[in-house]
Amino acid sequence: MKPNLAKSCRALLVGVPDELKISLVAVLRALDVDPISRNATSGADLQKDADVIFCDAQAGVIKSLRQTAPSARIVAVSRIAETDRWLDAIEAGADDYCALPFETFHLRWTLDRFLQHSYHAAA
Repeated sequence: MKPNLAKSCRALLVGVPDELKISLVAVLRALDVDPISRNATSGADLQKDADVIFCDAQAGVIKSLRQTAPSARIVAVSRIAETDRWLDAIEAGADDYCALPFETFHLRWTLDRFLQHSYHAAA
């Protein structure tokens, strides 16, 4: 049986709009993840403070984070589950895209996938 790596995840919320943050934080806490919230999209400490960065799905935000933290795992979040927004976020540099309603299963899978990769890379 695979370990639940999400429990050990350090999640950072950067520039996530308040209407999304409430729901996202609730689901992350249900996964035993206590996210840290920040407004800034720049700063060298972003990458070292988090295993996964959740951010607004705007291309400018994603590109800024990708420049600041090139190897960070970035999940763009939105209230709209549209294919165009998802593709725009991925093209801007996001590793994944999540839209409302945030689901425990999806976020656990996403976090475990990112952390499993990190776990194997370190081993």
